[in-house]
Amino acid sequence: MMNQPHRTQGALRIAVSALTLLTSVCCTLADDLFEYHAYIRSGVLENGEGGKGSPFQAPGAPSKYRLGNEAETYGEAIFVKNFNKGKEGPQAKVETLLAYKTLQNNQYSAATDEFTIREAFAEFTNLGFSPSAKLWAGNRFYMRQDIHIIDYYWMDTSGYGGGLMDFPVTEKIKFHAAYLRGSPDNAVELDNIGLINKQVLDFRLTDIPVGFGTLNFVALPSYVKGGDYETTLSNDEEEQTTITTVDDDFGIGLCAYHDKSFPLGNNRVAVQWGNGVAKDLGSALWATPDPVTSDSEKFQVLDYGVLQPTDWFAMMYTAVYMRNDSGADNNNISEWFSFGLRPTYYFNKNYSLAVEAGMDHTSQEGAAADGGDLNGTLGKLTICPQVSLDNNFWARPVLRAFVTVATWSDDFEGRIGGEGYADNNSGLLYGVQMEAWF
Repeated sequence: MMNQPHRTQGALRIAVSALTLLTSVCCTLADDLFEYHAYIRSGVLENGEGGKGSPFQAPGAPSKYRLGNEAETYGEAIFVKNFNKGKEGPQAKVETLLAYKTLQNNQYSAATDEFTIREAFAEFTNLGFSPSAKLWAGNRFYMRQDIHIIDYYWMDTSGYGGGLMDFPVTEKIKFHAAYLRGSPDNAVELDNIGLINKQVLDFRLTDIPVGFGTLNFVALPSYVKGGDYETTLSNDEEEQTTITTVDDDFGIGLCAYHDKSFPLGNNRVAVQWGNGVAKDLGSALWATPDPVTSDSEKFQVLDYGVLQPTDWFAMMYTAVYMRNDSGADNNNISEWFSFGLRPTYYFNKNYSLAVEAGMDHTSQEGAAADGGDLNGTLGKLTICPQVSLDNNFWARPVLRAFVTVATWSDDFEGRIGGEGYADNNSGLLYGVQMEAWF
């Protein structure tokens, strides 16, 4: 009972904040220059042993086949205010995106609930030098690319910065340039420099017509300033301070991807290569660079798309191969190959049946418990009746019920499926989910 006043005060603060936000939104809704958008998914994931489900994801794979395989509520609330929209002269917008994530434990869980600001930027357009070009600054999702059925952002320089977008080179070809930066959450402070971080220049040339679609090119020169930082270890007898030197580190990420739209759907194929601190083709620095970072590199090739040849059938498919070299002398190579598809049969505009089948094969040198290589394959199959408002692959909102089965190599035993399948090489999940965006 001693904590009751604090809980009451906390609840009051939350209620006041929510009321303030609601009042602000309601007042702004009267302005036709205001926009509200959102992405939301939420549901129940249970395992076949009667406990809370843990998603099936292969060790070393950066993503998973997501249908019937997601164990959290995740949402994004996007608020956009437009200025001078539809009028002569410069126009602008200010956008804020609030994201939240919680595990499927309780409706409110202080231990796992996460709230953050993912976007906060301003953008100007219809400027005198170009009607279509955009100038922006702030924090934003920046021209990121993903494969929906595995929720894999294969190129993502989102972050803090600013730049120029959609500058016309020709009637169709566009040029984009941005400066972005990012630091890890546990970034160290370098002597006489400050917080270590990565700086990225993002140059893109897009929508280049070719005889069978459009080509797009991306170059990401990246830089991390080096320096010294101290690490202090203490025990009952003494403290020991170690000086660690981080060298200046460079890298460049390169990407070419091709888009093709046709009456039955669309397709995208991409080839990527990056080295040093640019090998992830992203803006964030995820770890403090070490002496082998400059020798690291990553190669990736992928293909994905959506086909909808009739009103009653649609399908998304993907294939990805990635090879990562950490730059170390030993145990430096890891590989990931993934192939999958999600065919959907529509009984009518409102009722459909989706089936998602996916396979991930990974290999990691030196990652096994005995110091050997870790190699294996995870196969996953989901059957999912759905309710939606239209017979289109991208139609949302959607309600789902699902059953998911998976099997994996013996080498992966204890690494997939959580506690419920710690001693198995196969498992089952079931549940319900909603997904929406607007």
